[in-house]
Amino acid sequence: MDSGLRTGGMSKDAPYDFSHVTMVYAALCTLITLGDDLSRLDKQGTVAGIVALQCPDEPGLFQAGLFCPERDMRFVFSAVASCYILDSLSSLDTEAIVGFIGRSLTHDGGFAQLPGLEAHAGATYCALASLACLNRLESFLPASSRARERLVKWLLSLQDKGFHGRPHKPDDTCYTYWVCASLKLLGCEKFVDQDRLLQFVSSAWDECVGGIRKIPDPSYPSGESEPRTDT
Repeated sequence: MDSGLRTGGMSKDAPYDFSHVTMVYAALCTLITLGDDLSRLDKQGTVAGIVALQCPDEPGLFQAGLFCPERDMRFVFSAVASCYILDSLSSLDTEAIVGFIGRSLTHDGGFAQLPGLEAHAGATYCALASLACLNRLESFLPASSRARERLVKWLLSLQDKGFHGRPHKPDDTCYTYWVCASLKLLGCEKFVDQDRLLQFVSSAWDECVGGIRKIPDPSYPSGESEPRTDT
């Protein structure tokens, strides 16, 4: 199974479709979900490709791909999680990654996509999950620390009915996941107003095609419906 990372192109039918570290992570998760043992995977090539995405001018940061200039906390998580799955964390510079995550911590307690930017729920999940994969979450944010308390308060402040990703933004189901997953990693999911949360997610159910919308169906009063009990 060609990782596509060493040579760049993922397929002879799409020679300019180069590998992207988040797609590598998604592919690994898909294979595991389907019960694959990853034995056909070019593990060495995949890990080498991930390591090559480290940004030399910003220790601990990763770019999305060799030919993709995007670089932020999303790709740090994708790289760390992929190496975690492949049991290859030793190939990464753990101290540099933890240092980058630390530089991305903001005054209000959350993590930003890059140092100096505002806190963002998606970036916060990526930072926390990366620390958890590296077995550094508890040492970085000790249970009794003010930094951890400030982070939990900031995450909880993002709930209206569901959660939003930044202050004063509308709730949506995407950020509801990132915030709840972050609180779960911190062992603080019990502080979520679950009744309001379930009401919000239920109201985002698409009665026409199935699945969950990003935002609730506006045809319901106040964007809410009765919680579904048949699924």
